[in-house]
Amino acid sequence: LVLLSVIRIGDQGAKDRVPMLVALTVTAGYWFTSSTFFANPAVAVARSFTNTFVGIAPADVFGFVSAELVAAIVMVLLFCKASKVINQR
Repeated sequence: LVLLSVIRIGDQGAKDRVPMLVALTVTAGYWFTSSTFFANPAVAVARSFTNTFVGIAPADVFGFVSAELVAAIVMVLLFCKASKVINQR
């Protein structure tokens, strides 16, 4: 959710800065959240195979991946709606 927002907002005004914005967002998510920033469904699945403090119980993977996919769909719909409103002005 946050990562998609950063990419979209950066893409509108500062395309050359998007890589830096993404890197800073991921770094901040890693350093300042206890979950170490779930930004990719593949990572959620991979974490179910680890036995570390940031691992996910295999039974919980479906919930994490579902939430990430629903959030991605919601963000795409919101950005499409916002783009239409901005283009009408």
